[in-house]
Amino acid sequence: MTSWFGDDDKIRKGDWPIWDYMFGYFPKAWLEEVRVAVTGNKQHNPGEKLHWARGKSMDQLNTAFRHLFDYAKAKSEGAIVPRDARGMAVLAQSIWRLKAQLELDLEEEIGRQNCIPVPSSIKPDQHVQRHCKCGAKTFNYNKGDIPPSVVDPATGLKHSEVLCV
Repeated sequence: MTSWFGDDDKIRKGDWPIWDYMFGYFPKAWLEEVRVAVTGNKQHNPGEKLHWARGKSMDQLNTAFRHLFDYAKAKSEGAIVPRDARGMAVLAQSIWRLKAQLELDLEEEIGRQNCIPVPSSIKPDQHVQRHCKCGAKTFNYNKGDIPPSVVDPATGLKHSEVLCV
């Protein structure tokens, strides 16, 4: 069985009780986060099945911290659960954004480990595309980012723009 998590044996054997976690920890917070996803999907993808339209808003961390600022301001003014004009908990909006960034980071980490290209937050006006020294791998990243390197699991070779060994 292929798993999103890598070691699917741990999941099947119960070392990772996903159901228990999802419904045993923070059930009201999970539902509030689902409300954020559904409301956002209706706004950004009207008529479409619930999904993350990754390219429509990619500034995860700045947006998450703007929501945290809104939360802190409303709490200082006496709100119990700070909400936006649509009635959504702003902390749930921040959590959604932080999870989105974590998902992107984990995908990038897995992609680099397995030499699999993954979606990224490449900005078109800052896009850099280069090949590794031997020409076997292509790297896409933003100007100013540290140029990536990967290890090919099939060959054990490390590929970068400077050296392939």
